[in-house]
Amino acid sequence: MEYDSMSKYLIVIILCLISILLVSDNYVGGACPSSGGGGSTPGGGTSGGPAIPGIPAPQRPQLGVGLQPLIQSIQSLVGVVDPWEVWWTRNRDKYLAFREPIQWADIVDKGGTKSYSISPVYDELIGILSEAVHDKDPYLAFRAAIALGKAQDAQNPSVSNPKAVEVLKKVHETETRDFVRNNVLLGLGLTSDASAMAVIKDVLQKKDNDPLRRSFAAIALSYVASNPEVSSALRETLSAEKEDREVKSSCSISLGNLKDALAAPILGKILNGDGGKKLQGMIRANAALGLGRIGTKEALEELKKFTRENEKENDIRSAVIMALGITGAPEAKDNILDFLQDKAPVIRGLACIALAQIKDAQAYETISEALQKNKSPEADGLMLIALGLTGNEKAKADLRKILSADSRKTRPLLKAAASIGLGLLKDKDAVEIIVNLLKDDKQQNDTTLTPYLILSLAMINEQEKKETIVEEGGPGTKSNRNNELSGLEKQELEILQKMWTKTDKNISIVAYTNLALAMMRLTSRDWIIEQLIKHTTAKDAKLRTYALHTLGLLGNRKSDKSFIDAAKDNNPEVRKAAIVGIGFLMDKNTINPIDKVTAGSIDIQMRIMDHLFPIPVW
Repeated sequence: MEYDSMSKYLIVIILCLISILLVSDNYVGGACPSSGGGGSTPGGGTSGGPAIPGIPAPQRPQLGVGLQPLIQSIQSLVGVVDPWEVWWTRNRDKYLAFREPIQWADIVDKGGTKSYSISPVYDELIGILSEAVHDKDPYLAFRAAIALGKAQDAQNPSVSNPKAVEVLKKVHETETRDFVRNNVLLGLGLTSDASAMAVIKDVLQKKDNDPLRRSFAAIALSYVASNPEVSSALRETLSAEKEDREVKSSCSISLGNLKDALAAPILGKILNGDGGKKLQGMIRANAALGLGRIGTKEALEELKKFTRENEKENDIRSAVIMALGITGAPEAKDNILDFLQDKAPVIRGLACIALAQIKDAQAYETISEALQKNKSPEADGLMLIALGLTGNEKAKADLRKILSADSRKTRPLLKAAASIGLGLLKDKDAVEIIVNLLKDDKQQNDTTLTPYLILSLAMINEQEKKETIVEEGGPGTKSNRNNELSGLEKQELEILQKMWTKTDKNISIVAYTNLALAMMRLTSRDWIIEQLIKHTTAKDAKLRTYALHTLGLLGNRKSDKSFIDAAKDNNPEVRKAAIVGIGFLMDKNTINPIDKVTAGSIDIQMRIMDHLFPIPVW
């Protein structure tokens, strides 16, 4: 592709991303939460344990020069974001288990004869999506296409809804808007339907098609269940000498997601070959990530051939270190340790994450030492998250010290990272510290720290199976429940209940969803579902949007009428949230780990765009 054409696509993508962020009111799943005023607070350290030296406020790390305008645009909208936040939001699903798989058909046994009784609203929901995919608003239309792609068959949740498949194929034939048509390809891929696969393959293999469109087709094929024909088509495209670089990069992603072992030598050649051509960095970075996701011995050997000191591009080095961690292979230890000497702070932080991911026995000691030496705000949060990922009991005390440190000397985002680390460790002794922080009314209004404190509570209590009886007016305290709450747990409940009554005030989607999760852990799932349903009819459109988003993530058939009503809402953002939520409800899969190109995002377009023009450091 010529440079002028490449510039055209970058401009289009920047505009799309900005538009998405604006219309989504920053509630994009997988996008970074706003960090409020935390970025301006000077850093400080704690006494004992890993020392955090006084460091300046974090600045966005330097990324690929060609993507800098894009990053600046996003940053201007969402504020200062720490690297650890980005890593966490893109990987958290694998550490949070909160979705309830929905079955739309109940088996009825009549005299030994089994039949299916399908929920009457199921077809209505499919009808709503089938109509919405033609909507004049392209953003609503593409969301409907993704939702249709995820829709399960009511009688057989392992396969896609046949009507949804046919609707998508028809729209693909008739849709004239490129933006929508490209996303219809993603919807078709999500169906994993054989006839849909043929359509997508045809788009990929016709070289006269627009490169961006072919890139979407390549990504769409990564959703298709393991299929030799799909993998072969992707490998053939990737190996072609004169193939467009965007398309090649997307093929690398897809082959990695499909864990195609035969692609390892091709990806290895791209990673370790001549990287001097324009945009080659993007291709090599995605080749590295593809190798990491494949994870075979051969793929690991290709990654180990990479020489860090001879590579000037941060994006490529960061992609390789992430890939080494993704493999989970203990044999990668020496290579990971080498990255701890990297000049870029973010890469050193990612190296700590990788060390924890391979479950190295000495990971805690190594990460603690790296943290003590660290003087960069770009790395410290990643290192704290890494401490949590180690699972080492010693890390609990270190993280608690940071969380309880003087707030005037410690950045809120650093405390937030520590709280997530403690959540990963399920540290019961941290609950009192978190509760005391949440008791502070000023703290409750802190959009930087509070959402993470709430989520940490939910993670710590995640394995608790309380059968708390709740009253209509709120969580009850009846004595006949199976598990009495402790005094500290009662304090948690009271604080969260107080915050819940203020959800119509200035609350972020991150805080709202995390609050719902935490309340669900301490009360009951049914009660919080009921409260969320009530919020879908609130006067505040933002609150209605938040409630629909959260209901979709949680999954529950009690909420289906709420989505039907919301799809007719006068507010366009509420309608979009309803369409996305229906997609979640009808998803035949649980929320996917983000080491794949996930379909479990509130806004898949954001994910797809940054995979096509990736920021591998994240």
